[in-house]
Amino acid sequence: MNEKIIELYLQFRQELDRIWLPTQIELIETKEIIVDGEIVGFLCVEDDYIDGLYILPEHRRKGLGKKAVYEWIREHRQLPGRLHIIKGNKPALMFWTSIFELQAIDENPTCVLYTIKRLKEVCQNDSQSL
Repeated sequence: MNEKIIELYLQFRQELDRIWLPTQIELIETKEIIVDGEIVGFLCVEDDYIDGLYILPEHRRKGLGKKAVYEWIREHRQLPGRLHIIKGNKPALMFWTSIFELQAIDENPTCVLYTIKRLKEVCQNDSQSL
């Protein structure tokens, strides 16, 4: 694909997100991931759908995402029901399958929709049952 078109599309998405996202983020439950008083990531869940999990690259692979997911589950006393994973995003697939047993229920050319069947294990060092 033409690199200029990709560049323009990315610019379009950034502008669209600046307009659209503030109204949408109010509708989605967002759990901040904080390290040393600084927000380094977030977990967004809308109803039973995991809408997004993002952690700054320098804070990844430290258990923060897993901790945020387990905290959400404990707070809500339920499992989220569904999530999308972009095709080819092996780190995301490995992360989510380390926490949940997933079943693919739909897909399109860019991503797969999974239903969350069950929690694989209780978070380490967690004395509370989920």
